[in-house]
Amino acid sequence: MSRIITPMQYKTVPWKNGQGQTTEMAIDENGTLESFDWRISQASVAQDGPFSSFAGYDRQLILLEGNGMLLEYADGRKDQLSNPLDVAVFSGGEPTHATLTDGAIVDFNVITKSDKYEATVTTYVERTTVLLPADQLCFVYCLDAEAVVMPGELRLAPVHLLVVAAEESQGVKVCGQKMIVVCLKRR
Repeated sequence: MSRIITPMQYKTVPWKNGQGQTTEMAIDENGTLESFDWRISQASVAQDGPFSSFAGYDRQLILLEGNGMLLEYADGRKDQLSNPLDVAVFSGGEPTHATLTDGAIVDFNVITKSDKYEATVTTYVERTTVLLPADQLCFVYCLDAEAVVMPGELRLAPVHLLVVAAEESQGVKVCGQKMIVVCLKRR
């Protein structure tokens, strides 16, 4: 079933490492902070430090606001997120350290259990129309402009989260800009 989750429905929960808070936007039906199949959240990061460990999970992090941050991984890789909608993809169990570029940032997080879901996260800066893949659980989030969901001309307000159930994703199109599209496919 398609539905829109409003900011009033988001839930504030502590970070797993206790060093901050995250705004949980959506989580699988029986999910908890300790055990879930997928979770979509947003967090403010105000200081440098380690990320929470999510062993057995894949993470995708998108910069929403701020001057950016550098993510450094235990294997020596680095991701510099400088512009809104820049994306980093990494293992949730790999020790990861964040260094802020110049002040606090806000990020958007997609965390999926590695053996249950494969997540495809795509960001769109310019106005575009996206055809959602069939038979995948899909989410659409717009930063600061309304999007139109077709068929039916449903309006998705900024900072609201659209959820399109896998059985309803066939033929659904979303037209918008500065948006994040997350599609979850069962493994």
